[in-house]
Amino acid sequence: PLTYKEQKQILRNYTKTYKNVAVDDNQYNFIELPSPIGSGFPYSIGIVVSAKTPKGNETKSIIYEKTFFTRPYPPTEMVPYRFGIQWKPSLTLHVTKYRIKWNKEAIKNSSEDTIEDEETVTCNGRDTTINFQFPRDSASKSKPGTIYNVKVCAIVEFPSFSKNVRSLESATKLIVNDNDEMEVLFEGQSNLVP
Repeated sequence: PLTYKEQKQILRNYTKTYKNVAVDDNQYNFIELPSPIGSGFPYSIGIVVSAKTPKGNETKSIIYEKTFFTRPYPPTEMVPYRFGIQWKPSLTLHVTKYRIKWNKEAIKNSSEDTIEDEETVTCNGRDTTINFQFPRDSASKSKPGTIYNVKVCAIVEFPSFSKNVRSLESATKLIVNDNDEMEVLFEGQSNLVP
């Protein structure tokens, strides 16, 4: 795999692209961006409107410039790990942390409240797997049949832009079995806005 420095060099070599877009189009999909290398990076765009005058001369507007960010790739392969969860890191190498959200569903016919929580896990970019243990107070109260709904997203931080960019969420449902271990009940990718 490429290092972060090698990825940045490929992006530096990425050339400016000019596209003519029809007047009635109000959006453009950038399909030529380098992938997966270009995920989770800022890109600068500029839009200029040009038109022909009645005399046939071309006139152009001033340039409208803005920076936008592509999402990093989400984490994958979420599996139970001790009394927690483990996943493979994002393909986007410069992810700095992961946000994990979970709620512990109450057992049917129980007066126990649904518990919702969120934590952040930092990473160093060289991890091959990332582990998260549910807090002891949450884990110690879990009975067989307790279901954990878990969502994890990758986060890239851009301090110079005062912005964090998140991936889509990877989601799984874990259930506590009779041996006080966790098993996967459901796994998938959430298309919800993170």
